[in-house]
Amino acid sequence: MGGDKKIIECIVKFDDKGNLEPIRFRFEDEEGTHVIQITKIVEKDLKNGFGNMNGHPVKQFTFRCESIIEGLVVPFRLLFDSNSCRWHLM
Repeated sequence: MGGDKKIIECIVKFDDKGNLEPIRFRFEDEEGTHVIQITKIVEKDLKNGFGNMNGHPVKQFTFRCESIIEGLVVPFRLLFDSNSCRWHLM
């Protein structure tokens, strides 16, 4: 995982204040389809971009996460871009 930025599908939960937290995600590569359960969110970061969407600043949410894959702790970053409403694996 990581390396190039890939667009992924992500399952997210929201709390009563509207904060989002990724739970698991799915992506495809040359080996097939992978579903990754997020074990731990190490750090959350919100950045307001310079562009705008319908008069509102673009927000990007970055999550440094860890998952246990085949017995190993694997670190990775997820990015949610509010402008495109897409999740990226970085």
